[in-house]
Amino acid sequence: MFGSKYIWIAILVPVWILLVALNWSETYQKDINKKCLKMYGETAMVGEAEAVGQVGEFYFVSKEKDTMGCIVLAKAFGKYDNFDFMISYDQNAVIKDVEVLVYREDFGFEISSKRWLRQFIGLGREDIVFHDDVQAISGATLSCRSITVKIDEITNEMRKRLE
Repeated sequence: MFGSKYIWIAILVPVWILLVALNWSETYQKDINKKCLKMYGETAMVGEAEAVGQVGEFYFVSKEKDTMGCIVLAKAFGKYDNFDFMISYDQNAVIKDVEVLVYREDFGFEISSKRWLRQFIGLGREDIVFHDDVQAISGATLSCRSITVKIDEITNEMRKRLE
């Protein structure tokens, strides 16, 4: 009897994680549409999600047949847990906006501040370097480094796709 409880937990937890992962992009679909409208205008269309390994989900935005940019959903790891964020790019892989969608930890949430995230805007032509291009926040150093490294990884992937 005692062991069967743990067997159920061992079965249900991975199933729950799988279901959460499959519904991840659906959860943020409203955020993606809202960001598309704000950044690219009313006539812009968001394409289907393209999952790129562990990098994130890429949503290319187009008007008529021209690619206007891309919105990327991604996860990064803080001190103890993942957090979700969204990046908007123009057609040249230059960052237009970064937004932290969900931050799940008690400490380090300061990286969600629009003021701190503004330092990413305009970056993307070259590698993004923590402490050079992006300054840390006291008490959120791990999250700052994590999101910076992840954004650099995503930006490099964007540049490869647009070449």
